[in-house]
Amino acid sequence: MSARTLTELFFTAVERYANHPAAFRYKADGLWRPVTHREVAERVKALGAGLVELGIRPGDRVAILAETRLEWALADYACLCVRAADVPIYPTLPANQAEYILRDSGAVAVVCSTAAQVAKVRAVRGALPGLRHVIVFDAGAAADGVASLAQVEASGRAAAGRHPGLQQEALAVTPADLATLIYTSGTTGQPKGVMLTHGNICSNVRACLEVLRVSEGASCLAWLPLSHILERMVEYYFFDAGVTINYAESVDTVAQNLQDVHPNVVVAVPRLYEKVYARVLESAATGSGPARPGRRIGWPASPSRWRCGCGRRSRIAWYSPSCGRAPGAASSCLCRARRRSHPKSPAFSTAPGCR
Repeated sequence: MSARTLTELFFTAVERYANHPAAFRYKADGLWRPVTHREVAERVKALGAGLVELGIRPGDRVAILAETRLEWALADYACLCVRAADVPIYPTLPANQAEYILRDSGAVAVVCSTAAQVAKVRAVRGALPGLRHVIVFDAGAAADGVASLAQVEASGRAAAGRHPGLQQEALAVTPADLATLIYTSGTTGQPKGVMLTHGNICSNVRACLEVLRVSEGASCLAWLPLSHILERMVEYYFFDAGVTINYAESVDTVAQNLQDVHPNVVVAVPRLYEKVYARVLESAATGSGPARPGRRIGWPASPSRWRCGCGRRSRIAWYSPSCGRAPGAASSCLCRARRRSHPKSPAFSTAPGCR
């Protein structure tokens, strides 16, 4: 990776993977629908022009109050292209906490996902004189004073002739420019806004590419909150590597979406593994799962007895939701031997030196 900024990463990847079948996929009306890199670039530039038409200028803050979905990524890249810093807000936060972040960050616009998120903003908007625009992903939630994302995009397309240099201006961003303002959880007081530059995030993407390589054309399932820097950085990493990003419908549908997509890689947190482990134990105990009757799946008496194909010690019981079998165990890495044995199984994590 040679990109020094996120906008350079974006447009370079669009050109590099122009012939790929999909950059993103999302599920609508029961079908997984692809969005190509070219389509993504066109939509991002249209949204960027639409934001400029609304009066968004370089250095402005634009908040994103939404669940993880395709529109989140499009709004993020559009903000980056017009040199605005976006401010992620967890969609689970109540109105008063969202108000604090909107006020403290000086957000001039907020992009919401649903009517429920718009309602939070409406409840506190009177206390936010600097908030000029409210935009919503779901067109049905648009109303007086609330524009839909589609309307902003259409406005940008219509005004494209007035912004012929949008891509060139986006590529003029420097590594030192502010990319995002991410607020801490506030467990030790009021949340603090952490300023992350293009260079900050690109350095992490570059380090990940050196340590953990994924194949061009692979696919992943995205379900962690984009409000958190982990999923945000990971998606930049996947976009740069040519991995198709499939957006889970919700946290509750992750198991089903895994079976739909059969991803090569899934980025998760320990809580997911704990849930998988608990489900396997429950299935084994009741005889309702794939384990054979009487077979116990769980922690081995001696962890050193269970090893992955590369020889590393196994410390976790591993279950493949794709092939529906419990192959016994695997270590914290997932080596080539394991992938050959269970080619449809997602690589939940891969340790350096075991690829």
